[in-house]
Amino acid sequence: AANAPVGTNVKVTAKANDGFGTAKTVTFRIVDKIEKLYIKKGNTEYTAGLLELELGEWYPDLIGSSGLLKVKTKNDTDKFYGGLLVNTTKRDVVYRYYDYEFEQVIIVGTKPGTSKITYTARDGSNKKFTLTVKVKAPSSK
Repeated sequence: AANAPVGTNVKVTAKANDGFGTAKTVTFRIVDKIEKLYIKKGNTEYTAGLLELELGEWYPDLIGSSGLLKVKTKNDTDKFYGGLLVNTTKRDVVYRYYDYEFEQVIIVGTKPGTSKITYTARDGSNKKFTLTVKVKAPSSK
């Protein structure tokens, strides 16, 4: 399994050593190590982003059905990758949740201020994409 080529599936079985013979087999898919997380606009790739929202305004999250956040690997590029850890600072300023009506995760500005949402690959590469979200009070008209 240590030298399995990219794209193959590897089965790993764990067996209890307690005499009962309990075992569980899990299948892992071997993937390329991630080189970069990014958003692509035109021909330009961005490895960090800025989103400005008014209080109460929402925007589709970068992962999920929007598919905005992409990964680049040695052999495969411009693909969505779901194995991400997502951390949000200042959750009182920005809130992420799954909206069942729109069937996607959304980002909503809940109070004026600045928050950061960091998406980190869980493949061991520690590659990150940070989205800075600035929430401002609605403009008076």
